[in-house]
Amino acid sequence: MRERSGVGVKPAVTRRTALKVLGLGALAGGFSAVCGQANAAYPVPADSNQVFFIQRSLNANTIVYTARMHPDGTIDERDPIQVYWRRFNSDGRIKPLTLLERTQAFGVRVRPLAGRPGEFAVNLVSYRKRHAILKVEDRMPVLEAELSGQPARLISAFLDVSDAKPLPRINRVTVYGRAKANGGPVTETFGR
Repeated sequence: MRERSGVGVKPAVTRRTALKVLGLGALAGGFSAVCGQANAAYPVPADSNQVFFIQRSLNANTIVYTARMHPDGTIDERDPIQVYWRRFNSDGRIKPLTLLERTQAFGVRVRPLAGRPGEFAVNLVSYRKRHAILKVEDRMPVLEAELSGQPARLISAFLDVSDAKPLPRINRVTVYGRAKANGGPVTETFGR
């Protein structure tokens, strides 16, 4: 398994464009619930080939997960995912994860799924109990997992974090997605 991080994608976009990218143009009223934006003041990233993002209660800086794609529309099997910061507290610039962040918190472990070409199991290094599946569906990379007992396309997570020293403490995690069965919003919350 390899850990991933990287840079080199498009900047964040407006709320309307983010809705279009996520295929949710008609849901402007329910934007926060569907897109996992627990703090409506936070910008929503909409980077090329984005499959997931994590926001935290500490500030608007966001961790973005994108699929590395070949020109033919397949996922790069040697380096499937890149993970990086969007520094929305300043100018939205991309910044790579630090070594500690990549190996202990927000990095991922990726492995190809046997007998399923072009599909990969993805685990956060900090939470190995569950995995998601990275694959191409309708010519777009997607990250899928079970949320609240149903298959879902993942969109984002929001971490409720206390600013404890020396390391912040995660109180609660809410994961947001869209149900595969009907496209409706689905969430799962766990933690203290």
